[in-house]
Amino acid sequence: MKASTKGEITRQEILQKVNDLFNESGIDHTLVQISKSIGIGKSRITNYFPKKEDLIINLLREYEVEMADWVSNYQSKTGIRNFSEYIPYLAGIMELMFQYRRVISISLINSKPEGDVVHHMRSRYEMNKRQIRDRMEAFAKNGLIREELLEPERFEVFIFQFFCMTSNWIVMYNLLDADRDFKLVKVRYLKSILCCLDSYLTDKGRKDMANAFSTLNQN
Repeated sequence: MKASTKGEITRQEILQKVNDLFNESGIDHTLVQISKSIGIGKSRITNYFPKKEDLIINLLREYEVEMADWVSNYQSKTGIRNFSEYIPYLAGIMELMFQYRRVISISLINSKPEGDVVHHMRSRYEMNKRQIRDRMEAFAKNGLIREELLEPERFEVFIFQFFCMTSNWIVMYNLLDADRDFKLVKVRYLKSILCCLDSYLTDKGRKDMANAFSTLNQN
């Protein structure tokens, strides 16, 4: 494995400290304030991240790299053929989101329409939409959901609801539950996300989902 350069180590140190700062006290800091809070000179920060938005985008990319690793490793070990495999998979993604909770949250609610963050998120939405479509087709094939979900108009409504829930739960956590242990509310958020599928579940799918949540609660 190639050793990290001094510059790469510094870059990662800045991102980690900034992410910790944002999670602890919010994202409303200037570069000068960020520099003082994390103990790294402003010129050193701007050498890697000229604007505050660059910090946000790169933290989002760090999250996405970790998420891609999680998706790849999980699928290579188990595949995702049913809810007993899908729900722990979603739980793992939520835990990653929690690690980047402030930067994800503020990017969802306070980005400029013409900004780099919004452009980045729109491209991710289109990619996620295709992946979720593939997942739902597999669930229908395995008899867990009814195929009517895949009809174009129904799927467009579903994907909008699903994307809003899987993205915006972290906003609601920061607004309503930030003083509560994430582990205590995670299952409630997971169930809220999967309510988008409730009217399309087959009997087999409903039983499998109930078993998956029962196992998750025991872990």
